[in-house]
Amino acid sequence: MEPMRALRGLTATDIQSRQLSLQWENLAFNLTRCHTYSVSLCYRYTTAGGGGGHNTTVRECLAVEHNASRFTLRDLPPYHGIHVRLSLTNPEGKKEGREVTFQTEEDIPGGIAPESLTFTPLDDMIFLKWEEPVEPNGLITQYEAKWLRD
Repeated sequence: MEPMRALRGLTATDIQSRQLSLQWENLAFNLTRCHTYSVSLCYRYTTAGGGGGHNTTVRECLAVEHNASRFTLRDLPPYHGIHVRLSLTNPEGKKEGREVTFQTEEDIPGGIAPESLTFTPLDDMIFLKWEEPVEPNGLITQYEAKWLRD
């Protein structure tokens, strides 16, 4: 017989800028209906293409260790929606859980491309202009400019 139902209770126990720790209900025979079963954790997120390029969607499915009810996804992009779904499979069939979306935290922005920096000297000031970092890693709320004299 196929699994009774999909796994439930997918929640985040820890959300950081580049990792997401997840947990869900414990597995029991009355749910799996078989001693031979597997749990897959599938996730996806979309990243913006740099320099006006197209968006890229990253998709990956991972096998979860037998009897595990928690997993940590690592090397995720900061400040992104991560869409996660659990699947429970036995030799007779498969049950997929509903997709849950989590947001990773912000992180330090990437650098500004030096070629985007332009300056115009005026009589009593210098006008600076630049483009947003390719990897803002969150909402940019402030820039800091330092002037160093030799």
